[in-house]
Amino acid sequence: MTKEKPENVKAYIAQFPNKMQQKLQEVLACLKEVVPEAEISLKWGNLCIYVSQSIVYNCCV
Repeated sequence: MTKEKPENVKAYIAQFPNKMQQKLQEVLACLKEVVPEAEISLKWGNLCIYVSQSIVYNCCV
């Protein structure tokens, strides 16, 4: 993983080794299937998942 701050979720995932990228994509796809209203974004350079007003922070780091 690089130390550069990614600009979007795709860039965030791309900085990990290939095997980890696949797992992250699987987790995010599963999340979107189970909780379609979830918003996946980056905050402070880390992956954040918003569901209503709850925040899951750093769950995929």
